[in-house]
Amino acid sequence: MKTDIHVMAKNVFHHVEMHVLSPAYAIGVSTMVGFYAKDARFCRWVKNVPPSRIQKMLAVMVRECAWRNEAWLGEYIQNRPLHSEKWCNPALA
Repeated sequence: MKTDIHVMAKNVFHHVEMHVLSPAYAIGVSTMVGFYAKDARFCRWVKNVPPSRIQKMLAVMVRECAWRNEAWLGEYIQNRPLHSEKWCNPALA
């Protein structure tokens, strides 16, 4: 399943407005959308991972207070390949 970062962002904004998520999530997802538009490698990574990996990245970003840090996003994806061992070998899942 491909990730549509704009749909995900809309969902995050809705949950922030409903006071389900912290405003830090809105700041973080805004940073992700901006970086997505500027960085081809990040764009490719987002398009090729399941939505759960983007959600986890956002949660880690908020936890580490890296809400406005595009360099953090680049470093995050650099340390996480598109395909993990579990995906390549179902026996490891």
